Amino acid sequence: PIERALNRVTAMRGVTFNTKKDGAPGVGFIAQEIQPLIPEAVYEDYAGYLHVAYGNITALLVPVVVPKGMNIAPTSM
Repeated sequence: PIERALNRVTAMRGVTFNTKKDGAPGVGFIAQEIQPLIPEAVYEDYAGYLHVAYGNITALLVPVVVPKGMNIAPTSM
């Protein structure tokens, strides 16, 4: 089991940004803020820049979201 999953998820801060390359808008996390919470979700590239491996965050979300979803009544769409 993943320890402190809820605490880690609630400590994550999503941000909006514009990319340096072409100014395109984006959403995500700041790697330096994620690193102390989920070190496995941050990697360093050949130039020394930190990046978030978003796929590694998914496993942390399951134990937080699934139990909460079990208590939510279905709604019609």
